[in-house]
Formats: sequence, C-alpha cells, structure tokens
Amino acid sequence: LAIGGSTTTSYGYVFNMRTTPAGPVVVLNGLDFYTESTDIVEFELWSRLGSFKDAKGNYEGWDLIASGTVEGRGFGRYTAIP
Repeated sequence: LAIGGSTTTSYGYVFNMRTTPAGPVVVLNGLDFYTESTDIVEFELWSRLGSFKDAKGNYEGWDLIASGTVEGRGFGRYTAIP
C-alpha cells in the first residue's frame, strides 16, 4: 500500500510478531491504519496466539481486543487508533 498512490481493496492488515523464548515482552502501544474516508469509520483489532497463516477467513482462535469508531484522516494520511 503506497500512501498517495493507488490503493488495493484491502480490509485489514495481518502480521506476525514474535520474540525468542527468552526474549523480552513486546508491547504494542500504537497502531495506525489507512482510509481515504474523512467520515467516522469503525475499526476492530484482533489478536491470537500463534501464526495467522492458517487462521485467515474465520474467527476461531482470535480475540477481539479493541473496537470503536474514529474520524478518518483521508487520502494520503494515516488514521491513529485511539
């Protein structure tokens, strides 16, 4: 996804985060997303233990950890999840 370029028909981001077994705790303290809208948009933030690779397309094993609404910042700007 290129900000200011053409967009895809994407409805979310999926990524893995991991550390070594003896590694420190990872704290995610902010997340932004892209929307061309400047209206109020809904968001959901989901998490799961283990990889997403075999878990896309269903809710089994996923935990909803945040949801709400936010005013989109529009074309070429990231919108922060409050």
